[in-house]
Amino acid sequence: TYSRKKQHLYQTIIMKIVFTLLALAAFTAIVEVQGATLCECYNPFAGTPKSHIGDESNTCPKFCYVPCNADCRDLKKARGKDRCTSTVACDKNIAFLVAQ
Repeated sequence: TYSRKKQHLYQTIIMKIVFTLLALAAFTAIVEVQGATLCECYNPFAGTPKSHIGDESNTCPKFCYVPCNADCRDLKKARGKDRCTSTVACDKNIAFLVAQ
């Protein structure tokens, strides 16, 4: 009957909208992950007289500096411009298991 066809049409439209939204969300997540860097320590003070401040041999296991777009699950903003820290990055076994 007409009402069944209309109901089926609405269901089809709703399913297409839901599928499109899910696909968009998945694509957005993929793009965000691809923009991230690995959860690895780096020294933002390298090449300066203050390089010892960012040396992971001095800061780990408490924390180390990581890029602010790193995929560390415990990423925290550090004082200063464009610096972030992570404890996870200090443990190379955890950091690379997360990255894989």
